[in-house]
Amino acid sequence: MSTIRNAILLTATHLERNPQEFDFHQPTVPKGPSCGTCGCALGWMATFWNILTGTAFTRYAAMAEVDALGLQEEHANRAETYLYHGMLRRTEEITEGSESTDTRKVNQFYHRMDALAGGPHWRDSAELCATTLRKYADKYHAEGEAEDELIPAMVKAENERLMVMEYV
Repeated sequence: MSTIRNAILLTATHLERNPQEFDFHQPTVPKGPSCGTCGCALGWMATFWNILTGTAFTRYAAMAEVDALGLQEEHANRAETYLYHGMLRRTEEITEGSESTDTRKVNQFYHRMDALAGGPHWRDSAELCATTLRKYADKYHAEGEAEDELIPAMVKAENERLMVMEYV
């Protein structure tokens, strides 16, 4: 299974188990599960990406720059249509050159999530965010092993990382 799929599914599982640690408006990269810091979907994805790959992202938007996530700058200007509270809506179109590349990629991630969720309401609920992240993983990163196999591997990787930090 790809590392990016692992990061997305671990984020979904974490948000289901710890909904109090989700806040769409907190653009932080938490240090790790149960660290007491809230984070947005991309922030938590960056946290698990850091654990799985040994990187050290400190900006949530850096996660959108990961090639494996598959966000393409040239596709970021496409508006998508979705049904929200019974009304047909369109995501805002992004004007070429009006935002940095990582912001355009972040917005493309949000637009994809909005389309999968049928609107932006996933931003207000850890449970809906987790459900939408699973749909995202299945649509954009469908492959491989069962998620149940990911949790022990992630816990092992995190424990090893913490042990190394204690001795440094």
